Amino acid sequence: MANATTSRVVPRRITGDVVRLVLGRLRGLTAIAVMSIIGIGISIYLTSVHYAKVPLFCSTSGVIDCASVLKSPYGVVPGTQLPITFPGMLWFVVSGGIAVWVLLAAMRGMPPSTWWSNALKGWGIIGLFSILYLIYAEIVKLHHICAWCTVIHALVVVTLLVALMQDTTMPTLPAQSGAIKSTAPSVKSASNAAAQRPNATGKSITSSRPSQSNSRVASRPMATTKGGRPSSATAKAKTPMSAGAKNTR
Repeated sequence: MANATTSRVVPRRITGDVVRLVLGRLRGLTAIAVMSIIGIGISIYLTSVHYAKVPLFCSTSGVIDCASVLKSPYGVVPGTQLPITFPGMLWFVVSGGIAVWVLLAAMRGMPPSTWWSNALKGWGIIGLFSILYLIYAEIVKLHHICAWCTVIHALVVVTLLVALMQDTTMPTLPAQSGAIKSTAPSVKSASNAAAQRPNATGKSITSSRPSQSNSRVASRPMATTKGGRPSSATAKAKTPMSAGAKNTR
């Protein structure tokens, strides 16, 4: 017989306790989300330096020279005038978006499929090859290092390492109070139905049945005397004497 009740996942309300539980269990995704915010901030700052001529806070002499790196041909996307920081910003938006999406889904009690883990790892590998090319350009071609770019490179590497070691097991959230209350009437009704189930003769199991001893006592008639008083149940009837016995006396 098919089950009458079907399990359906209902999104839960996000509370402070749920947020602390999910962030504590999924520390890797939380770290990826935080690193993505930092990477987006640095990318926006360097992009504004390229377009809005915002002052660049970095060393301009020695090996560390951010201006020399950003103004070089390697500071833009090959074949375009788009700064290299723009695709870097998009990379952090995607990686951070995946992490935040999984965290919110876990908080609502609706964890997504595990494909997000492979997507995050693959995206991290793409970022790794990109920064290896930029590090090669800085050290071998330009002989200068951009401090801001180095921070972004470190964030990409750490994001990839965390994605590779990230546990995809979603945390078990506490049961909702509404779900507990909704199951109480069904349990009570089930117990009542079991108590009132008819037996093979068609009578209810819980129907009251008079005691056998009480029915016998109630059906036994009481003997009465000539005066109308009830006689004792243990009194014995007197046997009449025969005529022969009277004559012998």
